[in-house]
Amino acid sequence: MTDEKTHSGSRGPTAPMAATTVLAEALTLAMTVDELVGGEHAADLVVPGQSLGTPDAERGWQTAGDGIEEGGGSEWRVGQLGYLHIVDGCVQVISPVWVAEDGSEAHLLCLRALYPRPQLRPDWVQQAVQEAGVCHGVVESAIEALCRDPATTDDTVASASVLVACATPPVHGSDGRIDYSVDLDKRAGLLLPDGSIDLRERNSAVGVTAGQTVVRIERSTPGQNGSDVRGKALKAENGADPELTSGENVRLEASADAGEALVAEIDGNLAVESGVVHVRSVFTVPGDVDYDVGNIDVPGDVEIRGLVGSGFSVKAGGTIAVTGTTEPGATLQARGDVIVGQGIVGEKTRVIAGGSVTTKFIQNSSVAAAADVTVGSYIFSGRVRAGAGAVRVENRGGGRGGSIVGGQVLAGTTVEVHRIGSPETDRTLVGIAIDPTLAARVTELRQDHQKLITATVRMQSAMRITSPNDREQLAHLLARTSAADLDKVEAQLQELRHMLQETEQVQAKIDVIEADTRRLLSGGRVHALQEVFADVQIQIGPAVRQMTEKITGACEFYSADGRVQWRAASSDRESTTQHQ
Repeated sequence: MTDEKTHSGSRGPTAPMAATTVLAEALTLAMTVDELVGGEHAADLVVPGQSLGTPDAERGWQTAGDGIEEGGGSEWRVGQLGYLHIVDGCVQVISPVWVAEDGSEAHLLCLRALYPRPQLRPDWVQQAVQEAGVCHGVVESAIEALCRDPATTDDTVASASVLVACATPPVHGSDGRIDYSVDLDKRAGLLLPDGSIDLRERNSAVGVTAGQTVVRIERSTPGQNGSDVRGKALKAENGADPELTSGENVRLEASADAGEALVAEIDGNLAVESGVVHVRSVFTVPGDVDYDVGNIDVPGDVEIRGLVGSGFSVKAGGTIAVTGTTEPGATLQARGDVIVGQGIVGEKTRVIAGGSVTTKFIQNSSVAAAADVTVGSYIFSGRVRAGAGAVRVENRGGGRGGSIVGGQVLAGTTVEVHRIGSPETDRTLVGIAIDPTLAARVTELRQDHQKLITATVRMQSAMRITSPNDREQLAHLLARTSAADLDKVEAQLQELRHMLQETEQVQAKIDVIEADTRRLLSGGRVHALQEVFADVQIQIGPAVRQMTEKITGACEFYSADGRVQWRAASSDRESTTQHQ
């Protein structure tokens, strides 16, 4: 094929080698014919209707071949556009049209004229193109430009080729596409602002919410067949559809505008398995949470069939269940419950639950639950808080079983334990305290209350009244107000009344919470079923009692008259003897 093509009829580069070879041979043979026309030597492009004279054996041509017409009086004429060619006395016209072997294009070859030739006509070229078998993709503009080009008649212009037809290539269909609305790629780590990499951030768990479009699917398009210059169909391939279907808790939605989409039906964790998209309420880790898994943050439940490694974080919108333990520095945070089968360990380990926490033991760790904290064996030097619930330590697991030793353990309602403190421990604090959430709420309400009081006092001072409902004060206020300012003053009075009403509502909320808190604290109990060692501190509300001697046997601590008191108790916790 030529390196350069033209549709304008301008001269292109030399013809392809195969075509040039054929036509060079034709030219050489034709030059052996003497004085074909008017006694002149010619071996050039001939045109339809051109006279070749009378056959003459002495001239080397005896029979008429392709493209030669025998006229009256034995005169021969050219029947088609082409180059004269004589083989073994047979005179014929070779087509000037070269067609690529694969049918991709056709060229009209213009060899250098040996003498000035007639101007080409479009119908001659069209006929030559058709007789070459070309029926598709004819470049009409190129043919017309060629026929207008005076260079085609000039014997000083070098050989060239002109593209006269080209194939229409097939248009293959496009493959379908899958666009995820979330990042599913598991990363090697997270690049931090200082340039270091946190290898714990692996993106192994991908959370989605109910109603979220997790995948958009763009279907494939069909292909459009093409055609070569001979009219042979060039088959196009259809695009391939993506192999992706909806699985658990995922629905397929289709619309004319947006195409197809996969939508999550529940809050959960996205997983793509063998071309099926699932959203599962439980994200399961078959082993440990380590550098292979990375940190986890999902909207649903998490099940870990191993341990949580040191420094790793697991966050869940539901429940976290760990069959193993938590190594030092691990963080578990759940809106629901947290269950750790083998214990919570480590100075920097933190467990936060919007529900309850259940574990075998707690050692040197911080645990906070909105509800209950249940420990199967012991709490040692822990910082434990059960906001609105109870702390229960069961007597299992050997020598330490059922004990709270060291640290601080506070519940919202009840603490149930077998032993508190030890002879070797410096400080152990156990007690009942207001729920931190309620305490924070009361603090916030008190701040709002104070802001409202300050604003109302300032407004009343500016208006020189003490109450917006006192008729005498209002009469004096209106009397000293100009008619132009009456509307403004009335609006200020309305705002003042609204602020006073809001102040009363905020105070009422504070009173309710404080009343509930007093009730909870008055009913709060610390039950020790076996013994309490000296130097232990027992707290109920703001009151704290320092134990100066060891108590042996079942006892309970409670609040009375603003102080922490205790009494011996039987196994069913009935009071026997009260101690001030």
